[in-house]
Amino acid sequence: MIGIIPKRDDIKKTIFYRKDFCLDNNYYQAYKKALSNLLKK
Repeated sequence: MIGIIPKRDDIKKTIFYRKDFCLDNNYYQAYKKALSNLLKK
C-alpha cells in the first residue's frame, strides 16, 4: 500500500519509485492496483 500522498502530482512519482512497481513489468497493472488502494481509503 502507498502511504499518504500530499499532492496529486506525486502519485506517478510515488508509484514509479516503489519496489513493487520495479518488480512488476506491467506498468498498467501496477498503476491500476496503486490507484485502487488509494480509492479504498
